[in-house]
Parts: sequence; structure tokens; C-alpha cells
Amino acid sequence: HDISDPAVLRAELQRMAAELCASLAAHHRRGRTIAIKVRLDDFTTATRAHTLASPTNDLHQVRDVALRLLHRYAPPRPVRLLGVRVAGLAHGAPTTPGARPQRPAQHTPAARPKEPALDQLSLQV
Repeated sequence: HDISDPAVLRAELQRMAAELCASLAAHHRRGRTIAIKVRLDDFTTATRAHTLASPTNDLHQVRDVALRLLHRYAPPRPVRLLGVRVAGLAHGAPTTPGARPQRPAQHTPAARPKEPALDQLSLQV
């Protein structure tokens, strides 16, 4: 069903950000680019993104950026699909306030880890 209530959109985005950050932390991943996707009831689709100075998987930071992107876009019609993602992923421990980010290990193409591609993690409703 399409959602036109801004409070419901914000609540859904917060829920998705929490699930996304939990998944990032479980996979020991952090990312620099936080993005949202909004598909309106007329199937118009918009994406908005913001790139941070350093990678993160901090719920507060991801949630706040996603909410700010949604607020700036201000969907003009009811929303059919809403999603949040973190891209530009790097290996590393969860971000903690005040901690200096660690540089990810550099991999040559042949030395890349043998695991499913995790270039971005995203959740959508």
C-alpha cells in the first residue's frame, strides 16, 4: 500500500536503518555512502545519496543521514517503495564514537576474499 504520512515514512526508514546497520556489523562491514530510494505511486523513482568522510556502520549516523535525505526530498506524492542502503563498503570493526577509522586492507583482484559480493547492503519495504 502507498504511504503518504511523513511520520510513517520516517518510522519505516528508521526501522530499515536499524536492520541494515545490524547486518553491516554482523558482516564486519562499514560504508561511506548512505542512500535512499523512493518510488512514488506513479512509479517515479528518485534516489538521494550522501558520502561521508569515513566509513561507518553506526546506526545513529546512518539513520540521521537517511532521514535528512528523505526530509530534503520531501516526496510530493504517496510513496510505494522506500529503501535505504550503505555502499562503498570496507571491512572493519563497528564504528564507535571518537574512534579513528581503520584503513581497509588493500586487495588485488586475485587476492579478493572468496565470499558473496557485498558491494552494498540494502533493505526496502
